[in-house]
Amino acid sequence: MPPFSFIFTPEMKLMSEENVCPACNSNRVQYALKVGDYDLFNCTSCGFQFLWPIPDDESLTKLYDDHQYHDEERYDSSTINPRVEVIWKKRLNVLHNDLGLKPGSLMDVGCATGIFLKNAREQSWNIVGLEASPQAAEQAQTLLGKDFVEIADFMQYSSEKPLDLVTMWALIEHVRDPKAYLKKAHSLLVTKGWIALATPNIRSFSAKWKAAKWRYYIPPFHITYGNPKSLTRLLESSGFEVMKIVTHFRPIAFFSKNSKSLKLYQKNKVFRIAMKVVLSPLKLFAEQFHWGETIEVYARKKD
Repeated sequence: MPPFSFIFTPEMKLMSEENVCPACNSNRVQYALKVGDYDLFNCTSCGFQFLWPIPDDESLTKLYDDHQYHDEERYDSSTINPRVEVIWKKRLNVLHNDLGLKPGSLMDVGCATGIFLKNAREQSWNIVGLEASPQAAEQAQTLLGKDFVEIADFMQYSSEKPLDLVTMWALIEHVRDPKAYLKKAHSLLVTKGWIALATPNIRSFSAKWKAAKWRYYIPPFHITYGNPKSLTRLLESSGFEVMKIVTHFRPIAFFSKNSKSLKLYQKNKVFRIAMKVVLSPLKLFAEQFHWGETIEVYARKKD
């Protein structure tokens, strides 16, 4: 594409060659939608959706230092919610039973308050967690011990021994350069080591239905949004082979944040059960064909 080329969309958004996809560095992008004060764009090369302009590292650091992101009940490791723990147990079950991994050395990047690592250690994994938020890391250190959690920048991290598994649960959507993170993980893994990640799925029914009001659209905290195809492409270009993809259908994603219907769904058990029954055919289809709200991807390092 020649210098200073431009693309006009139906909304007449003007984009210069400086607007590039953070996942594949292509400038073949199209305006997608506006969420609050932020513009989101689709990459026509790899399928990722992303926020533009992307905040710089200094702005993101301040953002997370100021925001009480890990004060939510589901992150609180001092009073662990059993329903949240089930999620981690299921992911460990995929690793052990579906993929046949044996416990070894595990690094959880963006470990939050350490609940996943607690469950992994109970399954005999040798654990270490990295967390950029001092607030969350303090909780994780209280739960696991200070020797098992570091407040560190993953991109600057070095390991004395190669790792067997790197996990990035609800992380990749927060970083400015997702491919750099995956390549860094690749460099830390043993031969045929594994990576597992989870992120919102823009292919989901709820994303299409709710559009800008989708609960996972929370810029500038979320910078990129993927789907099974775009994540597979990203992982393959970073030196991995995708072995398993799982998506999860969540009825709660069909409700707008802070809405009366969401509060009813959260507090009224009868209404919650009724919604799950009504949406059960959609759930079966979504999870069969990877149209669920969140994606888990499990990939192995190529030789």
